[in-house]
Amino acid sequence: AVNQWWMCDDGRLFYHEYEKIERLQQPQIQTVKDSRVVNWQEAFQFTLENLCRFKPEEIAVIGNGFATNEENFLLKQVFSEGFKVKNIGVCDRFIKEEDVVYPKFTIKGEKLPNWLGAIDVLGSNLPFSKILKKVEKGEIKALYFLGGDPRFNLEAAELKILSKLEFLVVQDIKHSPITQLAKVVLPGAGAYEKEGTFTNYQGRVQRI
Repeated sequence: AVNQWWMCDDGRLFYHEYEKIERLQQPQIQTVKDSRVVNWQEAFQFTLENLCRFKPEEIAVIGNGFATNEENFLLKQVFSEGFKVKNIGVCDRFIKEEDVVYPKFTIKGEKLPNWLGAIDVLGSNLPFSKILKKVEKGEIKALYFLGGDPRFNLEAAELKILSKLEFLVVQDIKHSPITQLAKVVLPGAGAYEKEGTFTNYQGRVQRI
């Protein structure tokens, strides 16, 4: 039952939020000369070549609770094993309301489908705010940001901090101020457009 009809209104109707945004369609890279649409192979090659310019401690990666457990797992594998990165965080910028508690169930106030799964799979609860502080100090010079929340936004002061990065990769579903800062923009899939698993607040792993 929990995998079929036991679904909250947020999960059932949230797809309307995706209808309001300007979706990213193709990979883009920005160089000193220009900004242009490229194919996936060129985008990956450009990303790899630039990330290899930095030391592991100068790179950070941000996972997301709008990503599946499998996506966050692969993200961690690529960066922790491939690039030996230890600055792995999880985006903590999402809508938070009060829990609504009923006798037999609870509607969580955290409007994030896979918060617990992201923390568990990434092996980190390092918040985005702490990564930003490291960027501001110049300790982090390159960042890979995994988005997916159609309502995600940053404040002007935070965008100013991110502009100090030498290399920013954003994988997301929509055009936004953070994608405008990125040297590489990769279009992602929304939560209703992919297969995988989420982990609910009780620790139950559910297939989507």
